[in-house]
Amino acid sequence: MSKKIIHVIAVSYKRYGELRVFVQSWLNQTENNWRMTVIHDGKDLQFEIIMKSYQYISNNRIDFYCTDKRFNDYGHTLRELGLKKFLVIMFC
Repeated sequence: MSKKIIHVIAVSYKRYGELRVFVQSWLNQTENNWRMTVIHDGKDLQFEIIMKSYQYISNNRIDFYCTDKRFNDYGHTLRELGLKKFLVIMFC
């Protein structure tokens, strides 16, 4: 029987301390049956630098990207984008 994979879709906007705690808590898990997509609301170089290091540490279990524009709707649009992207990957 194969392990179920947990796919976490998270949104972010310039809360780097909280982002580090959140991602590190997943990296600290004893099981590795998870994947993560983190989406930043608008372009942000510091976010990309932080997430590239986590992507490397996680053996590419973490995917991340910034949106081209800032939606400023408390992450609602970003969650929708993340879910749509995940569903396309899952069913293609």
